[in-house]
Amino acid sequence: MVLQILTKFRNFRFNFDGKKISEIQVLYVAKFLRFLAINLSSGIAMIYFYKLYGWNGVIFALISLWVAKGFTTFLGGIYIAKNGPKHGILLSNILAIPMLVVAGLAGQFGAFAMIVAMIFQGLSYQLYNISYYVDFSKIKNGEKTARQLGNMQIIEKITGLVAPVAGGFFAVAFGAQSTLLISAIFFAFSAVPLLATREVMKNNIKLNFRDFPFKQHRRNFFAQFMIGSLPVYVYLWGIFVPIFLFSSDNAYGISGILTSISSISSIVVSLFFGKSAGKKLLRSSVVLRSIMMIASSLSFTKISAIIINSISEISSVGYKISSSKGAFFDAYKSGERIEYFMMFEGAYVFGGLIFTTIAGILIALLGTEFGIRAFMIFASICYLGGLLFNFPFSDEKQKIELRF
Repeated sequence: MVLQILTKFRNFRFNFDGKKISEIQVLYVAKFLRFLAINLSSGIAMIYFYKLYGWNGVIFALISLWVAKGFTTFLGGIYIAKNGPKHGILLSNILAIPMLVVAGLAGQFGAFAMIVAMIFQGLSYQLYNISYYVDFSKIKNGEKTARQLGNMQIIEKITGLVAPVAGGFFAVAFGAQSTLLISAIFFAFSAVPLLATREVMKNNIKLNFRDFPFKQHRRNFFAQFMIGSLPVYVYLWGIFVPIFLFSSDNAYGISGILTSISSISSIVVSLFFGKSAGKKLLRSSVVLRSIMMIASSLSFTKISAIIINSISEISSVGYKISSSKGAFFDAYKSGERIEYFMMFEGAYVFGGLIFTTIAGILIALLGTEFGIRAFMIFASICYLGGLLFNFPFSDEKQKIELRF
């Protein structure tokens, strides 16, 4: 499977009339380059902000991120409806460039640069999320959907093998700013494949929230809100491990090494999970990740952090593949794909903002280390809200036509 995907990259030909390459190939290559850029600087920016402004700076940066994502969920949906998802992904990659450049200047220009960088990150990442959902959900066959989602996860994790270590090396040897700049260059390259095909979705779609069947999907939206506890945990855990558990080692290097180690197990399970995405995988992944979040709150050794990261990556792959597939089918059921994903992502963003605020309060009341450990337990309980997802997986063996 991995060799097949790499062969696709090798044989990929840029043809700007859009006839010789498939849309899914464009998504493969664009995602590969995008996640190569992300994994180069993964964790480094937040550790960099921590070293500059402490935990208060981290919490404030995260709040800025979620607020920016909230605005982008609404404005991005309008932009995609008017111009198409491929234009949204292209704009997202472009917005990531000033994000990384400004983040590297936080040491010279202060907290204002940090806030501006997080705003750009919110704009870029959230626009990409909605665009990716809308564009990728056009796959018309349940079995094919699962397989392609598995391929996407493999691509994401392949970049996670080497890029984080390389990013950590550059950060240790030349400073965090150099890694952020290199990452920005790869983001620029990731925009190129999107020029290889035309926008296939019709433009100037009029959004219709008035007739959206909200009551039929509110349970899934609430579950997605509860899942918003996970990214806050991931951000804090990503800083907590190098600062508290690997305090005698270089934080940048440890962050990169741990990410690379975790990617090894996730590539293997992606091959299997891509064929078994469904309700059982979704629920078991949620439960397993919740257990690992509790375990992380009780982690005091280096080896425990490595084990937790590796097992967490397995649950993460299972969750991403099954939840994405379920959301695609649920969006089809709603009849309004763009509106559905705007509300689906909006619930996630709102959850992220609320849980970040709670994390900040716990840190202020209980102290840094104990406050973060307490939040991990709280987040693990909230994350079980993912068991409430009621995606229409019963249709997974049927060929369906997702409406534009």
